Amino acid sequence: MSSLSGHASTIQPSCLGFCGRTVLVGNYSEDVEATTTAAGSTSLSRCGPCSFGYRNNAMSICESCDTPLQPYDWMYLLFIALLPLLLHMQFIRIARKYCRTRYYEVSEYLCVILENVIACVIAVLIYPPRFTFFLNGCSKTDIKEWYPACYNPRIGYTKTMRCTYEVVFPLYSITFIHHLILIGSILVLRSTLYCVLLYKTYNGKPFYAAIVSVPILAVIHAVLSGVVFYTFPYILLIGSLWAMCFHLALEGKRPLKEMIVRIATSPTHLIFLSITMLMLSFGVIAIIAPLDIPYRWSFLCIVPVPFIFYMATIPFSNPTTTMRLS
Repeated sequence: MSSLSGHASTIQPSCLGFCGRTVLVGNYSEDVEATTTAAGSTSLSRCGPCSFGYRNNAMSICESCDTPLQPYDWMYLLFIALLPLLLHMQFIRIARKYCRTRYYEVSEYLCVILENVIACVIAVLIYPPRFTFFLNGCSKTDIKEWYPACYNPRIGYTKTMRCTYEVVFPLYSITFIHHLILIGSILVLRSTLYCVLLYKTYNGKPFYAAIVSVPILAVIHAVLSGVVFYTFPYILLIGSLWAMCFHLALEGKRPLKEMIVRIATSPTHLIFLSITMLMLSFGVIAIIAPLDIPYRWSFLCIVPVPFIFYMATIPFSNPTTTMRLS
């Protein structure tokens, strides 16, 4: 491939934008430009969009995206998978007052986890290399690669060359596949749970909210995927800090010892604070992972600092009054 690319680049000019030329073997249709390798059996097509799973290289040749995903890419996919999971769990938490026993609530939590696990596993298995828990993809350097439709080249200021394809394969399309499988899992598993176990004993609002939220997340991904890819660590940091402060502020003004005892003896508080701590750690890891600095993992020591700071400043603040004024 490298020798072919080098030979072709000496004959053909580079394509504009994200357009590329496809290598055609033994095919001499009218769409193929007169470019033949020394072997006499390989030609290059005209400039156009690359096929699914391919992207153009520096020589405008469409090459297969066979580079293993970077850790940052995996963390982005994990963030995308966690969004519906946490959102659907919040829907169940809001509808808790309609639940007769904790057993029914826990059963729906487990169902939500199973739905998301199934969607994640199937989405990963159907992408190359297929039937493995590894993913190959294209290299990414700029936010523009997430929006190739906005950078179609114009020929002579009159004709637009359509070169829209998934440049950031597979990060863009795999999210839609995940959401599609997730909707199917919700319809099958949650409906079965409601019909078999929760029939006439539980409110169906979490089910309908989950069905509606997934398409909304898909639309947000379609429009803001590039922005989210480069900012999701900071979204995690801000979101987890806000959730932690809001949750603790709901307890009102309490003495420090009483607050510690209440948190330590309440499973709800422990689970919620553990989730926010994990999200905060996730955000810190996503920020420091691409950095090449010594002792970068020592930054994880700052994860418990917000919680300690909040608890230490309880005697000097009144969260109830602050929330009422806001």
